[in-house]
Amino acid sequence: MLHRLVAAVVAGGTLVLAGCAAGGDVSPDAASRSESPSPSDLPATADDTEGDATPDTSSRGEHSSSSGLPAAADGTDLAACADGRCEVRVSAGSNISVPRRLGVASVRVQSVEFDTVTVAGRYLGYSQRGFCTGTSCNSSSSGNRFKVVLGTDSTATENGLSITAVAANGESAVLQLAPE
Repeated sequence: MLHRLVAAVVAGGTLVLAGCAAGGDVSPDAASRSESPSPSDLPATADDTEGDATPDTSSRGEHSSSSGLPAAADGTDLAACADGRCEVRVSAGSNISVPRRLGVASVRVQSVEFDTVTVAGRYLGYSQRGFCTGTSCNSSSSGNRFKVVLGTDSTATENGLSITAVAANGESAVLQLAPE
């Protein structure tokens, strides 16, 4: 295929010279420059780049190209939170089990917006305390239940569990859970 491309370029260069002969530069130097194009003048083809030792890494990195979210250390494995310490990718409806010693029953992701995540849970025992830090963070409780709206880079602490919203994209979010 490369040979046909070179032949076409050379033939095209000859036609250009023929068209320019009436009023252009027809010196032998001009003709020899146009007849043999250099490899850098030719367009790249798939055949030229197959053996390229430098892979394209422009779309790789810590963000997933399809979601725009950073990679979660524990991926989507919600069972990784069983010890109370994890970083997981979640979506609305995700249930996260945490150890009872933190004073919180499982946490449920109610919704994921472009820049906020809403989680709800239930307190265990008589202790019922919660607070938020960061921007766009709101914690409320009623009876033995709590609801937290977390902006990205905000942290809520409910009894002994801290929940941080690392990032959200409207469909999924990365949450980091840790004992207080």
